Amino acid sequence: MNYDSRPNNPIEDDLERLHNHEFEDMADDRVSISREGCAALAIVTERTRHNGIQFEVPLPWQTGSHRLPDNREVALHRLSYLKELLRRDTELQEAYYNAMKRNLELGYMRHIVREADNEEPPWYLPHYPVMNPKKPQRTRVGFDCAAICTGVALED
Repeated sequence: MNYDSRPNNPIEDDLERLHNHEFEDMADDRVSISREGCAALAIVTERTRHNGIQFEVPLPWQTGSHRLPDNREVALHRLSYLKELLRRDTELQEAYYNAMKRNLELGYMRHIVREADNEEPPWYLPHYPVMNPKKPQRTRVGFDCAAICTGVALED
C-alpha cells in the first residue's frame, strides 16, 4: 500500500504549473549569436592564416577600408628633430643607438623595402628616447602610435 503525504493543495499545484510553463525555455542551453557576432566569426574563420611561423588573426570588429595615409613626410620631420637632439648629446646618441640595435636584434622592428609603387604605403612609426630618472643608465625607444597624419593616427 502506498501513501502520499503531500497535502492536496490546488493553489500550489497551479503555481508550480504556471512557473514551469513561464520558465520552460530557460533550460535551453543553445547560444544565440547576434548579427555582428556572426559577421565577426565569419571574418576570423575566413581570414585567419598561418604564415609559417605563427597565426595571423584579423581584427573582427573593424569593418570597411582602413587605408592609412602616407605619413613618410611627417615621420621624416620628426626624425630631423630626433637627429638634432642626438647630435647635441653624444651620450644619449650612443644609448639610443644601442636601444635601437637591441630592438632590431629582438625582432621588435625591421627594415622594410617597398616592392612596388602601387603597393599601399607603409605607416612609419615615429620614435623618441625615453629616459627614467631612477634608471639613468637605461634608455629605451618610445614609439608614438598617436602621431597624426592628415587627421589619422595609428591608434584610431
